[in-house]
Amino acid sequence: QDLPLEHWEYLLIDNASDTPVRDRFDLSWHPNARHLHESELGVTPARLHAIREARGDLLIFFDDDNLPAPDYLSTARTLAAEHPHVGAFGGRLLGEFETPIPAHLAHLSSKLAVIDVHRDVQSNLYTSHTTPPGAGLVVRRAVAHAYHAKETANTGPRLDRQGDSLLSGGDIDLAWTASDLGLLTARFTALSLTHLIPKERVQPAYLARLSAHIAYSGQLLHAARGLPHTLHH
Repeated sequence: QDLPLEHWEYLLIDNASDTPVRDRFDLSWHPNARHLHESELGVTPARLHAIREARGDLLIFFDDDNLPAPDYLSTARTLAAEHPHVGAFGGRLLGEFETPIPAHLAHLSSKLAVIDVHRDVQSNLYTSHTTPPGAGLVVRRAVAHAYHAKETANTGPRLDRQGDSLLSGGDIDLAWTASDLGLLTARFTALSLTHLIPKERVQPAYLARLSAHIAYSGQLLHAARGLPHTLHH
């Protein structure tokens, strides 16, 4: 990243790995880097752990198959300063496929979090049009802490991946917490990352299962939030 190291911290979450991540990745090159271990399996527990530990005013979430552009952090900081009314935002998610997705299934690329952005969009609506996915999601500290408080008190089913489950929607719920606080969600063309897609994820059987789980997750999310049910993602 082109942002000087002293201006950001790096939290690497080990989510119940069989081989400790700290034994495989040396973070001594970064003065503000820390290994954090989360024993409860799942994206949500890992995300909540990061929120508890992060010290910055902006939190940016990356998965282990995301390659952010070299200016991702610096651009995110600039966008946050220029748009103080935006509480959660993301950018262009460009896919790098190990094996090309079959042409007749290319319309399902968005299910794999490969979503380009051709113009800046923002709103205060609970809509997928301006809601950034979890890959490269940028949220303000107040949004992250409000989500943490809500999710910690949640006694119902948790959205998002856990082990082999393909449930999702926790990232959307986190982004929509910005709207709960009277802020906007947005997608900006200036932000971009590359999402690495292994060959297993472009197989028809996987894409069919993924699509079904995304639709089901959408129903769970809308029900939990008291929003009208929808089959659209």
